[in-house]
Amino acid sequence: MTDSPKVSLHFPDWRAGNYYQQNLADGLAKAAHQAIFPTYSGFLFPLSINILRHKTRLLHLHWVLSINGATQKSRMGMYRFLFMFILDILLLRCLGVRIVWTVHNLHSHDPLFPAEDLFSRRFLARHCYRLLAHSTAAAVEIAALYRCLPEKIRIVPHGNYEHNYLHDASREESRDRLKVPEEGKIFLAFGNMKPYKGLEDLIRAFQSEGGPEDSLLLAGKCGNPVYLEELRKIAGADARIHFHARFIADDEIRYYMAAADVCVFPFKNIFTSGSLILASGFAKALIAPDVPTLREYLDPQGAILFDPLNQAKGLAQAIRQMKNLNTEKMGLLNKAVTDRLDWLSIGRKVADYYQ
Repeated sequence: MTDSPKVSLHFPDWRAGNYYQQNLADGLAKAAHQAIFPTYSGFLFPLSINILRHKTRLLHLHWVLSINGATQKSRMGMYRFLFMFILDILLLRCLGVRIVWTVHNLHSHDPLFPAEDLFSRRFLARHCYRLLAHSTAAAVEIAALYRCLPEKIRIVPHGNYEHNYLHDASREESRDRLKVPEEGKIFLAFGNMKPYKGLEDLIRAFQSEGGPEDSLLLAGKCGNPVYLEELRKIAGADARIHFHARFIADDEIRYYMAAADVCVFPFKNIFTSGSLILASGFAKALIAPDVPTLREYLDPQGAILFDPLNQAKGLAQAIRQMKNLNTEKMGLLNKAVTDRLDWLSIGRKVADYYQ
């Protein structure tokens, strides 16, 4: 096993569904650091076995919900994974492994066992060499919730997706392709449809405040047919609301972004949002919750922020205000922010924080 800080193991390997890890690996490579990924995915000691297999002493964790028991449906299953998670972290410490954790989310989304989920995260934070936060506000929240030393935490921005998607679609072509009206403003909610995203309130807000020529487009896969049916019932016979409830391939994203005037993020619970950064990269005006961890990723004049504690009223007000604003100008302001989030400088920062 090498002591070289020039190689890090990144866990889990979610590159197939998220460009974040590959972009970071590319940024690290330009900083003369190699990011490698796990080849073992079994239940027993997944972290330690991969570390030993790849002969490095530097582990970079990203998401833990696949190994800390957060996705288990039974209490017995949860404790089985949680116990293994604790043993795995302790074994890593015995092996002299340096653990770095990028905290993408404070909690797992909709965990069945929230107390145990938080316990596992606090345990991990206690044994990390570094914790990486995507904003100053995020660092404050991490230190408070995980009860860890602020000196352990470093700020590393979330990079943009500028080079991951095509940007060559026109507004007219895209609206025709997606079979949405050519006239009026299109409000787009893009991404997997899940209860924590607040889509019910968005539909109701649009029904009350959207103009007769405006459209609401909900695009993304919904893994819960019951929830999808609930959303459709709320929308009722409103012809202005369009459901594209399916997986949206990467080469289709350009059409959805080109067709939209405003991207809406009606989240009930959000910490970091790669989808918001994606939308800003396509120069979209934004409606998002007014939470400190998002403010560093948008221009104050490029978005309307609503109070997440009064979501239904806030979304309605935001839609009403947005109808009279220059959304094209707002989008360009947001794009200027994300253009600065380049992966070369991020890779250099992360490599420095490994030391």
